[in-house]
Amino acid sequence: DDSVDLREAINIFSKGLIKPAVAVDFQGFNGLCSARIGEVIFRTCQESVTNVMRHSSAESLNIIIKKLDDHYQIDIRDDGRVCNSWDFGSGLKGLQERAEQLLGSFNAYSDNNGFNISLRLPY
Repeated sequence: DDSVDLREAINIFSKGLIKPAVAVDFQGFNGLCSARIGEVIFRTCQESVTNVMRHSSAESLNIIIKKLDDHYQIDIRDDGRVCNSWDFGSGLKGLQERAEQLLGSFNAYSDNNGFNISLRLPY
């Protein structure tokens, strides 16, 4: 598998955004990962920004990408308006399917602070 630089890809993608402000924190690695893992993580970040722009009017989006002993853990939180009534649209369903294809898990939920996505991918 070729490796990709997630740090660079996310920085390029989010560089021109005025809103939301995107903050990314890499923990346990420098952002280099396999292309198959990198694509799922990048698409998840991309979908999160798209959802903020379409639905939540969030000012900020915080992304934490951790490389742990046997998996990557990605946690994304925005500070947009809380929506009590929402469902998995095609974008979130697609992310869930991509995670499951790699034997990972995907969860999205809304709480009093905004919208959250949690992604776990084994490597």
